[in-house]
Amino acid sequence: MNKSYNQSKTWLQQCITGIVWLCLAYPVMALDNPDAANRLAAFETREQVHRQAVNHPDNTTLDTLRTYADYEAFLTTELAQTYQFLQTRLGATEQHALQQAQCRWETYRDAEIAMIQQTWTRAQFGSSFALSRGMYRTSLIRARIIQLILYANNYL
Repeated sequence: MNKSYNQSKTWLQQCITGIVWLCLAYPVMALDNPDAANRLAAFETREQVHRQAVNHPDNTTLDTLRTYADYEAFLTTELAQTYQFLQTRLGATEQHALQQAQCRWETYRDAEIAMIQQTWTRAQFGSSFALSRGMYRTSLIRARIIQLILYANNYL
């Protein structure tokens, strides 16, 4: 009797374990769709020309300011496009939540940019101020784009 009980218990545990693994594996399979567009890789390909321009070893301070301004303009356009893409795939409630989150992120971004402008000045950092300002400003926008792309990857 005890042996039969243990065998039944073992069988039940194996069934439960199998069901749990199946439930856990199912969402992973959905996220690893080889036919889905790789939006992150596409974005990184489009931005590569800008990253190369800002990292050119012969850039003067003026070149650095110009190339980071171009890169920031590119990122701003990418951000708007990525946001719009995601908005078109969400329901009304989720669209509203994303809109609120984006407004709050923009407030955060503006505060960070103001701090960057006040902190990294020519007087304190010499000619490297342009590099620091550009890098910090663009990294804020780039991080948000990547976050939105990761959200969008849930929608084919």
